[in-house]
Amino acid sequence: SMYAAADRILKEDMSRGDVTRKWWSRNILSGADKQKMGWGAENAERILEWMIALKEKGKRKTVGKKDKTDNNPVDDLILVNNRHFLTVIDAWAKAGKGVMGAIRCERLLERLENLYQSSGGDPKLRPGPKHFGAVIDAYSRADDRESTAEHAEKFLDKSEDLFLHSTNPNDALSNIVYNLVIDAWSRRIGHKSGERGNEVLRR
Repeated sequence: SMYAAADRILKEDMSRGDVTRKWWSRNILSGADKQKMGWGAENAERILEWMIALKEKGKRKTVGKKDKTDNNPVDDLILVNNRHFLTVIDAWAKAGKGVMGAIRCERLLERLENLYQSSGGDPKLRPGPKHFGAVIDAYSRADDRESTAEHAEKFLDKSEDLFLHSTNPNDALSNIVYNLVIDAWSRRIGHKSGERGNEVLRR
């Protein structure tokens, strides 16, 4: 299977003491969240963790070295980027795992934020509105009437802080995330829930 082949390649590379081979991470994750391939959110996250580990291993072992065939830094051959994280976050958001799935989404976003900061602001690792939107989607789907509306709105607030006044067209916030938060509040039990939903609507 694709999963077995990817896992074999990753394990072989992890055990190699020299430079990692040239394979592209997009070939490993391209079908990670497709049900027809038998990949679930947990397996997708596992592959992402392998990719990050290989990236870090290559960085430690090949500092200052060059690949003679294409003259690129060897650690750049393992291309972990924000799209890979979005794939896995979205897979967890749609996995039907409730609050646990939403928490996994939140942790993955935090991981991406940490990688972005430790990279010195690599634009390929920059979290964008879609990453926050996927976490909001996860909490909206979780439907825990005690907490998920607050969590969804917390990430909407953070999205506005980061992107609302950005001049980058890729940072535009979608009305979908507002609708998701409103929907989460509509399912919340309590006399304040309607007011909170209306507050989001007026933004």
